Amino acid sequence: MVAPVTIADRRVGPGAPVFIIAEAGVNHNGDVGLAKRLVDAAALAGADAVKFQTFHAERLVSPLAQKAAYQRATTGAAESQLDMIRKLELPPEAFRELQAHSRARGIVFLSTPFDEASADLVGALDVPAFKIGSGELTNWPFLAHVARKGKPMIVSTGMGRLDEVADAVRVIREMGRPPLVLLHCVSSYP
Repeated sequence: MVAPVTIADRRVGPGAPVFIIAEAGVNHNGDVGLAKRLVDAAALAGADAVKFQTFHAERLVSPLAQKAAYQRATTGAAESQLDMIRKLELPPEAFRELQAHSRARGIVFLSTPFDEASADLVGALDVPAFKIGSGELTNWPFLAHVARKGKPMIVSTGMGRLDEVADAVRVIREMGRPPLVLLHCVSSYP
């Protein structure tokens, strides 16, 4: 039997109501006002949580990285992937503002970090859980860093093989056994 996990006073798991996370991601286009409107839309839709992404573009993307075909089709080929990602980055203070706005709207604030410094920023907000993107499934030092924080971890698995999922679970369990939720997801964009 899989044990339920508690996220922000909500039981998540077998026998519990579905916990709906609205994916705001980077759809704010770097605009905090638009990000707040995404929180509003998620709350109005009845989601339990709204999730953003926390990263520093230079730690996420190489200056030499090419845009994916879908990115070129939607944003053009003139700018680099790094320049495109820079436009989607929010400043650190924006996350505290979004968290406060989320609380005021009665919705749980979450953000997916992509590196240790971003995980520390999200952790300083005292979020009720960490959402880990499937691209980080094989980033064992990162998984260990987040696991040591002791908060529930929601880990996407869409970009991983079953052996990689098993290895990620092992790494997380070795670092303090935080409550763990595995998400099966499809990582095919767009």
